[in-house]
Amino acid sequence: MDNRKFGVEKWKNGVGERIEKKLKKTYENMGSVMEVQRFNRGIGEYSVRLSNDRCLVVRLSEGTCSCKWWQLRGLPCVHAMAVIEREKFNVYDYVSPCYKAPMQRTIYMNVIHPMETHDVGIVDGDTGHIVCVLVASSSMTYQCHCQLEAKIVEHHDNYRRRYACCPKQDEHACPYFEEVDPEYPNRAMEVIDELVAEMREAHDVLLEERNSQYWMEEEDRVVEGRMRAEVDEVKDVLSVTLAAVMVLLAAVLVMWSF
Repeated sequence: MDNRKFGVEKWKNGVGERIEKKLKKTYENMGSVMEVQRFNRGIGEYSVRLSNDRCLVVRLSEGTCSCKWWQLRGLPCVHAMAVIEREKFNVYDYVSPCYKAPMQRTIYMNVIHPMETHDVGIVDGDTGHIVCVLVASSSMTYQCHCQLEAKIVEHHDNYRRRYACCPKQDEHACPYFEEVDPEYPNRAMEVIDELVAEMREAHDVLLEERNSQYWMEEEDRVVEGRMRAEVDEVKDVLSVTLAAVMVLLAAVLVMWSF
């Protein structure tokens, strides 16, 4: 940790070497961007058209891109990088503060002391044995609840475990053998996998809904812009036509006067 603390002082451009490599890799992939158009300079809103004719919206002031990668990683994506390159801005100004040297100095400024954890085995100081705290449940296999040594022999064919510290290997002779369920770990993993799958599915549905809503708003904005442009064109045509009519009427009046 001390090496990292002192290494921060050697960073160039205020970010570490790993961030430099990621930014360089992103810069090298800017070939997919075909065109960058400015929507609003005040809020830094730009339209980025890709080689597959897909259009994305980048907002530099908010640090967002409609591809969501900038918000997810905290580093400018390819599309934001293209906008920054076009405007000749400094790309390091758009890197998340958590990657920069001031935040890293704050993280490493204090001394971190080791803390005792409770997810490891408890060793008896007198015997040097690991104290077993297994919980018993009803089934047809057995497991020893005596003090365990570090070396454990597992029998995967019948789900039985034999511990080297126990001289009585017969479950009927050893008073420490109790019934446990060998299928419990498998069922627990199945439940965990199901929960993870449901969470991923819910996340995908939510992300899809957000993306669909965003693109609907973007389409409405594009349609509104086109309608405004068409209205302006019609106004210009009407103005020219009205001017021509006025000139023609003036000419007719002059002719009638003679």
